[in-house]
Amino acid sequence: MSKHTLKIDAHLHVNFKNLNPRSIINYLDKNNLDACWLLSWEEYFPYPPTYIHLPIEEIFEFYSRYPDRIIPMYAPDPTDPAYPQNIDKWIKMGIRGIGELKVRLKWTSSHLFKLLAIASIYQLPVVFHMENGTEVLNTPRNLSEKYIFRCIRSNKFNEYPRKIINRISTYNRTIRKIRERERYHLIGYLEDLQALEQRLLEFPKVNFIGHGPLFWKGISGNESDPVYSTHPVVANGRLLKLLENDNLYADLSGLSGFRALSRDLKFSKWFIDRFQDKLLFGTDNFDLGLSELLLKLKLPTEVLQKVMGSNAQQLIQKKIC
Repeated sequence: MSKHTLKIDAHLHVNFKNLNPRSIINYLDKNNLDACWLLSWEEYFPYPPTYIHLPIEEIFEFYSRYPDRIIPMYAPDPTDPAYPQNIDKWIKMGIRGIGELKVRLKWTSSHLFKLLAIASIYQLPVVFHMENGTEVLNTPRNLSEKYIFRCIRSNKFNEYPRKIINRISTYNRTIRKIRERERYHLIGYLEDLQALEQRLLEFPKVNFIGHGPLFWKGISGNESDPVYSTHPVVANGRLLKLLENDNLYADLSGLSGFRALSRDLKFSKWFIDRFQDKLLFGTDNFDLGLSELLLKLKLPTEVLQKVMGSNAQQLIQKKIC
């Protein structure tokens, strides 16, 4: 790392929003960033209109080329039966944290409990995304069924009895999976701030790093506000109480983080000063002007240094006793 003020983008993806391996280093150089956390996205039952598979293999391929500038992160979907073997492999390979954990489970899920137990054993930070399911589902519930049915109907099957039986059996199994998946989709990404607090208490050796629309909505005490509200922040937001927990942090990335800070600049300056040891600069591949916004707030130099890089650096080195 260079001797100047450390700068890290703590939320970045490869091959997402046109940021390919070739352009990531250019992005870091152009913005005077020393390094980035490169995060995966993996869902066992993905929702095609919104899901982009961001595999750990691509992250490690790029990390092997730029080990001083890429900090690899990996979050398996804990509903995948193969995930214990997968995460064990990548922990041994050298991942520095679990992220991005963006799965359609509730914080109370037993699947999630097992993954957090692994994070606790290895003391890996967990970057997670929270979003309400109703804000993600913009297509009819039966869209996937109709799509599968059209695919099956268009196939060229020889009309032998065994093949007909296989076709029907395959269709029925597929529809069962689709229906299970659609129930799964009605659950958003790690909904419920109250359940999150319980997990913070249950896993004190895990540093949780929050992100996403539902997470940042909690910055204001007015729960009727829309997710990307432009209204002034109302006092006593649930997120402020949660950030009092020693093991909860927040990354400022994406539209949700940017909007949360830009909606009420006077409050944002107070908020960043109050939680200066808990906040991480990040973009999520969205060029929204977060760096400029932070400079506009005229934060003390030591506060800005923490948010821009030193907090992120400490989290991947920190061991909780």
